[in-house]
Amino acid sequence: MKHDAHKYLEWKRNLDLLEGEEYLANNNLALASSKIGFNDIINKYVYITPGQIDKTLKLVPGLCNVLNGVGIDLGAGVGAVSSVVAKIDDVKSIYSLELTENCVVYCHPIIQKKILNKKHSKVISVLGDFDNIQLTDSSLDFAIAWDAMHHSINLSKTLKEVRRVLKPGGYFVVIDRGYN
Repeated sequence: MKHDAHKYLEWKRNLDLLEGEEYLANNNLALASSKIGFNDIINKYVYITPGQIDKTLKLVPGLCNVLNGVGIDLGAGVGAVSSVVAKIDDVKSIYSLELTENCVVYCHPIIQKKILNKKHSKVISVLGDFDNIQLTDSSLDFAIAWDAMHHSINLSKTLKEVRRVLKPGGYFVVIDRGYN
């Protein structure tokens, strides 16, 4: 842990992923937005408000019923989805797993405290990547990936890793875009 202000876990990251322009741009954007605050982070990094995230989750009948227990948000960005999911009473905790360091270090605490107030500890910030989930087998009740799976450099490996950590009967919710 490099920064005392916000506690977070550090898991293995594929360091090759930290070399590209996309990572550098995201890291710089997260830092700049965090200096301005919650609204700037939402407007410039996420492009969707917590209310819109909540409404989208409620579009799928019964979805909020399967988001319970302990889960993980893969490619969590600034942690907005993790924080909205953590508002569900039946969610005990959620790992907010993100590759981009400034998202985890600077944006996560702002987003978590604004959305969850005193319940912000339900979200466990993690600096890492979704091909190296450092949790035991069959330890999670659900996983969610919101606009993140298209970033996987090896989708088969990513899906196997998610399957490994999900309990039998666990749910993997994916909201993403497709490419031709």
